[in-house]
Amino acid sequence: MQRVCPVSCPGVQRAGYLLSTEDDRRVRRARDAVRAATGLIAVVALASDSIRLSDLQLAMEAATGAFPGWAELLFWIGYGVAGVYAAVMIVVVIARAGRNPGAARDVLLAAAAAFGIAVLAMRLQEGVWPRLLPEFGAEVPEPLFPIVRVAIVTATVLAASPHVNRSLRRLGAAMILLVVLAGFGLDFGVPTDALASVGIGMLAAGGVLLVFGSPAGLPDVAVVAGALGQLGVRVHDLEPAAEQSWGVRSLTGRDDDGVLVEVKAYGRDAADTQIAAKAWRAFWYRDTGPALAVSRMQSVEHEALMALFSQRAGAAVTEPLTAGMAGDDVAILAVQRPGRPLASLDPDELRDEALAGVWRDVARLHAADIAHGSLTAESVLMTDAGHLLDDFAAASLGAGARRHLDVVTLLFSLTSALGSERAVASAREGLGDDRLEAALPYFQLPALSRAARRAVPKPKAVMKELREGVAGALGVEPPEPVKLRRVSVRSLVMAGLMLFAANALITQLGGVDYSSVWDVLKDSSWLALLVALPVAHLTFPPDAVGMIAAVGYPLPLRPVVVLQLAARFIGLAVPSAAGRIAMNTAFLVKFGVRPAVAVVQGAIDSVSGFMVEASILLIALLLSDQSFSLGGDVDWQRILLIGVVAVVIGVGVLLAVRSLRQRVVPLVKEALGAVVGVVADPRRGLTLLGGNFVARLVLGVTLWIVLRAVGVDDVSIAVALAVTVATNLLAGLVPVPGGIGVAEAVMTSWLVLVGVPQPEAFAATIVFRLWTFYLPAIEGFFALRWLESRDYL
Repeated sequence: MQRVCPVSCPGVQRAGYLLSTEDDRRVRRARDAVRAATGLIAVVALASDSIRLSDLQLAMEAATGAFPGWAELLFWIGYGVAGVYAAVMIVVVIARAGRNPGAARDVLLAAAAAFGIAVLAMRLQEGVWPRLLPEFGAEVPEPLFPIVRVAIVTATVLAASPHVNRSLRRLGAAMILLVVLAGFGLDFGVPTDALASVGIGMLAAGGVLLVFGSPAGLPDVAVVAGALGQLGVRVHDLEPAAEQSWGVRSLTGRDDDGVLVEVKAYGRDAADTQIAAKAWRAFWYRDTGPALAVSRMQSVEHEALMALFSQRAGAAVTEPLTAGMAGDDVAILAVQRPGRPLASLDPDELRDEALAGVWRDVARLHAADIAHGSLTAESVLMTDAGHLLDDFAAASLGAGARRHLDVVTLLFSLTSALGSERAVASAREGLGDDRLEAALPYFQLPALSRAARRAVPKPKAVMKELREGVAGALGVEPPEPVKLRRVSVRSLVMAGLMLFAANALITQLGGVDYSSVWDVLKDSSWLALLVALPVAHLTFPPDAVGMIAAVGYPLPLRPVVVLQLAARFIGLAVPSAAGRIAMNTAFLVKFGVRPAVAVVQGAIDSVSGFMVEASILLIALLLSDQSFSLGGDVDWQRILLIGVVAVVIGVGVLLAVRSLRQRVVPLVKEALGAVVGVVADPRRGLTLLGGNFVARLVLGVTLWIVLRAVGVDDVSIAVALAVTVATNLLAGLVPVPGGIGVAEAVMTSWLVLVGVPQPEAFAATIVFRLWTFYLPAIEGFFALRWLESRDYL
């Protein structure tokens, strides 16, 4: 390494206050989406009168009223300084519009949007127009929602932040805090008004940057070139590389000897990106990844140090030329990269001995307790003299299990280029069977980086082929995969749905007078409640008949009925239709039903059941003379509009997201096609629809009997049927096990809606769910054992 500057070197060209240029590529950041969403939530939540007039709000106002008299002067100064700062920022970006018109557009649009939203909100909330310059007014205005200047300053600062250096970003954050304190300190609004005004600014700035994208935060090429000269490294023809990382500008050039030099310039977002990636990995994976670098210079020093440590371990690595700072905002690392990436070579150009040599160096790194972190075919350079390992940005000491991830990543990358047989053979020769076998539990997609997965058209198939190839070559059985993820999308969704269910149940339970419910149950007709229990069990035979009709195969009725009872237990144990479908498929295959038909049967049954439920609900509501009242005025047009908007958004997302469309549309077509095929046969169609109808009718009759048992005589069977169907439809939207919590809350609400007093509604719901779900689920465990003992499963 020729020269290292741990701090800014004298004479290095410094970055200006405005860092972005028009050629700086733009990307849509998740940060901007989160900022806009947070702002919208803040506005909606804090604008309500219940918040603005709450006891907490009054306490906050009393605290602000306790400020000493001289604090008012400071507040006036701060309020004016923040406004001047926003105005200066707007003037500056307009003056620099010739160099970067995008920055001027972002700031102006954000400020205008914040002003427009604030004015509209004030007219709707207060019915007045805002006073923009209260400093020149004769009297201090009354507190109003929102505080317009707070919204404008926030939007201006946030919209300008991607375009300015760290000093101005910090100053802007101070201005937002200053104008918020001054806003409610001068009684221009209450504290929540000031916070809601910040939300308006966040919404405006985040929305604008989300629409147009934010500058990627890549350092200017001229700044990097000047810094390299001051650091004593001559690089000619410096230009951006094809692949770029977030916050890091990769450039390539040639030194005086014509050798390729790669320059990494860590910009203002590089450290933030590493922190976000580290936090994400710690949340999502059990392995938190490499050590965290909290500054750009630390990132540069880390990569250079890891390359030197790897070289000391005996591995052939690329040579760092220099590292240093270019001004206050850019850290630079220059590395010689002779040769060509292994991934770019034709397989015929690669000798097996050369590949084995790469694996020997990997073994040397691991023996020295070093993990590379991103060991792909792109990070291996093949030269006339052999090979060089490159790109140690993600490397770390104390390798631990990360050494196995190195093996998986490199072998996966080589398999996509050379085929699994040759890749595995080279690993066995250079790495050894013991190390390869130790890594075998890690051969799974979570072990790969997102970039490594995207580099291969079908990563799942390649990983499966590789895992089986390694196990076969070693002559061992593939072991159980190591659990690398802490959480999954499914687990997060299920956790959210369970919280939703718990909230629904707790909300419902919180408003119940349990003494009244107990009085209802004590005075109930226990004979009628006991009659409802066997009636509830009559739903299983028609369900079995519907299943037989959907399959189209002659099946014995008794085991199919028992199967419906076992499905209740599976529905309690597995929070989705997957368990029931798997059990039905295994059952049908035992009777010679083709697996494809067995799987489609579930779709046929589900679609036909939905059609029957929708028809029952519509007919019951049309024919019933029951009065549906919410106890107040209900804006049904708004409810209908929300439903239509939800459907339109759902269809739009389905059409916009190609991967989702490719997965959902074929399944829907297959299910509808299967239903049409069944309906085309009048006998099968009538039997299928009739079985589903009778099963729903039995549930409606069960609820009707339970309601009469608890003393509710004015609810007809048609209305009880509509309530059970509506409960099933709505509770089915939240796939928690058996709809526990959700079904109870929904049914109680529907019964109250049709005029049943809440104690009777809750008591009837509990008994109905006990008879139709909880007791059958217990019986389903023994039904499942019965099916297994007779080899039906």
